[in-house]
Amino acid sequence: MILVELDRAEQEREITVKGIKDGIAASTKKSGRKQGQLDKMSPELEKDIKKFLTDRSIKQIDLMNKYNISRNTLKKYIEYIANKKCI
Repeated sequence: MILVELDRAEQEREITVKGIKDGIAASTKKSGRKQGQLDKMSPELEKDIKKFLTDRSIKQIDLMNKYNISRNTLKKYIEYIANKKCI
């Protein structure tokens, strides 16, 4: 009896996982954009981040408030620009 229950639960899980993967694939195909794209990156923000990287008197909170972005988004942009500068 327990084996039957475990087998059924495993099958349901596989169906759920497949549905989630199919949904994500359909969603990205339909929207036409990549997940994690730099949506709010503007030339002004890029310039301010480059300035932030060289002049540490500028605070992250000031950039976050000025451009209305979260701390995680700002960190992602900083990492992107820092890596772009190295290439």
